[in-house]
Amino acid sequence: MRMSELRRMLGGIIALAVTSTLLAGLSVQTASAGSGYQQPDKGDCRNLSYAQFRANSNSASPVSCAATHNVQTVYVGKLPKRLSWKSARSRIDDAIDSRCRKAWNEVVGRSAKLRARSAFALATFEPTKAQKSKGARWFRCDAGLLRSTSLSALSTTTSPLLKKPTPLRQARCLTASERVTTCDADHKFKATHAFKLTGKRYPGKKRVKRIATKGCKTRVSTAGFRFEWPNRGEWADGNRLVVCFSAHTATSTDNVDPVTSISAPTSVNSNNPVNVTGASTDNLAVSSLTFTVRNSTGLYLQDNGTLASAVNTYPFEITAGGLGTQSVSWALQVPAGLPADNYTARVSVSDPGSNLATATDDFAVTGDDNTAPTVTISSPVANLLPTDNFNILGNAQDAGGVAQVTVQVSRSNGQYLRNDGSFASGQFALAATVSGVGTGSTTFSYDAGDQFAQDVYTVRIRVTDSSGNFKLQTKTVTVDSTPVSLTVIYQMNEGSGATRMVDSGGNGLNGSVDQDGLDTGVVFDMATGYQWPFRSPTALPPSPERVVQVPDDSLLDAGAPDQTFTVEIRYRTNYSFGNIIQKGQSATAGGQWKIQAPGGFPSCLFKSSAGTTQQAAVKSTKDLSDNRWHTLRCIRDANYVQMWVDGLYINRKLATNVGTVNNTVPLTIAGKLSCGMVPTIECDYFTGHIDYVKLTHS
Repeated sequence: MRMSELRRMLGGIIALAVTSTLLAGLSVQTASAGSGYQQPDKGDCRNLSYAQFRANSNSASPVSCAATHNVQTVYVGKLPKRLSWKSARSRIDDAIDSRCRKAWNEVVGRSAKLRARSAFALATFEPTKAQKSKGARWFRCDAGLLRSTSLSALSTTTSPLLKKPTPLRQARCLTASERVTTCDADHKFKATHAFKLTGKRYPGKKRVKRIATKGCKTRVSTAGFRFEWPNRGEWADGNRLVVCFSAHTATSTDNVDPVTSISAPTSVNSNNPVNVTGASTDNLAVSSLTFTVRNSTGLYLQDNGTLASAVNTYPFEITAGGLGTQSVSWALQVPAGLPADNYTARVSVSDPGSNLATATDDFAVTGDDNTAPTVTISSPVANLLPTDNFNILGNAQDAGGVAQVTVQVSRSNGQYLRNDGSFASGQFALAATVSGVGTGSTTFSYDAGDQFAQDVYTVRIRVTDSSGNFKLQTKTVTVDSTPVSLTVIYQMNEGSGATRMVDSGGNGLNGSVDQDGLDTGVVFDMATGYQWPFRSPTALPPSPERVVQVPDDSLLDAGAPDQTFTVEIRYRTNYSFGNIIQKGQSATAGGQWKIQAPGGFPSCLFKSSAGTTQQAAVKSTKDLSDNRWHTLRCIRDANYVQMWVDGLYINRKLATNVGTVNNTVPLTIAGKLSCGMVPTIECDYFTGHIDYVKLTHS
């Protein structure tokens, strides 16, 4: 965030730290470069961190506005023709500010004084440097609700966002460090008055401050007070308001648990969907809802209808109320085709005080044919050039007969391919050629042509058999003219109580988290990540719940020497021990790679066999167990293993003797799977914080 909201905060006595964070991957809406290249849409909803909200550019993907979100795009405009991105900064700011502020006022609603006394803030975003190089001239305006060093969830997308009377969860207060927060959080001052300055010309900072001091002193009833005043830029945008804050101490002491219910049918035939409903209430607000569905052996229902050991939170729909309000009703539907078994549906609810509540209900699925079809997508390949043909080919089989095959293609912005070659909102089914319907084997094909823009596309094939069992098979296809770089990113931004570590790189390589061993959703130094409490690396009994696991996948292995493999991690610790991240151990067939920190000096090891000869390791020359944040990057290519710390080159070791590193064990974070027990336990558990993990093949 740069523009007028930042001016308002820095104009008074409140100074908020600004961190710039640029993310890649904005959804594409325009096939060719130009002024609208990768332009976002008005009305989009997103989940942004505090740092992202204050950055100059942001490319976070939109989320469903029915799901949890904390910002809403109120306006998308184009830079006036008389300006370019190389124009004077003040002229660009003025052009964007005036347009964004007008739209923000309309969407937030109510009067100017009520808006000034709310915690709603305006953030404006420009295209990234790469997008500008393609001709992009758009800018984006978002509304968010400040809550100290984070953003509060928005409970609605319906204008006005600001409720009347203003609830505590939207009212403007200041923390002890004079950060803007909502008044349902800990605070020391509360916005109680606002008055308008007179005159046509800006009086100057010193005079405005004198007027604000005198005006607020006569309006507040407490001895201590604070105020905010408009600076010259805001004055030009029409803001004449001084906001007065009265001393008002409040500490959140919410110890009341939410109340929740869940209801599932007793028994359902496998040919029918399973409808689960329920409601949740809280004395303050329902902050989050998560759902899981498990069978009798403990396997979790996945989004594609399969069952697996990986923990999966199942999608749901809000039917009444909304997150951030005191009451919300919801529903989730499990599609037909579940295997016959006994299942448990579970809902977990949290409130702003991190109080939790859970509820479960059991249901049975009955039926004769419970075997889903098998699906193979043979074309297209995973990576295409823009000039390559996007031809979809595949086969589906089922012993009881294939009844239906649906073919869909979507791009990264969620729009679906239509038969005329355009992309639009709505889940379109393509007019694919399908042969063998009603038999045990079918083939399907669809020629989408060779005019696909550079983007990431998802091919979805849904096959249903005659008993209603279905299989959803997906394949990700990247259309790009640049060299392929495959990245797995664990941003570790999941909230408190999360049981799944999400791969935001879009590969679906999610990890499992056990809250008995660590804490998620921990905010520290402008970041959100995971925290592992202290545990001696040699203490009994073993503590495997501390270890985050990701099932084996080739993207997690270092691979062959002709590929450059990079692992990057941001962490901090004040303990001089621990295995930070690894895939494989010393005796693992297929070798291993890992980052460990013996004596506080982290080292990177790559080994291509269970022996000790085909390996290379490089060690830091600095002790990083200083309880400060460090970004550690290890790079393995055909020649060397290199180490970089905080962007600075540290050291390298020759790695020509290291062959392919490829094993079949899970990736682990904060420890290893098999602990030595004799004569002492050697689990090497990590203690400290981790902000993110990033793995790249290039």
